[in-house]
Amino acid sequence: MALSIRHGGNNQVGELIEQNQALLSGRNAICDKICLK
Repeated sequence: MALSIRHGGNNQVGELIEQNQALLSGRNAICDKICLK
């Protein structure tokens, strides 16, 4: 579930959340490849 929060001066917050979501998705994909063999 990706969260995008865009307020006038809080674009950085939304970008950080999106980066965190991308990192979590990447980790999950790697973990699936390693753990689910």
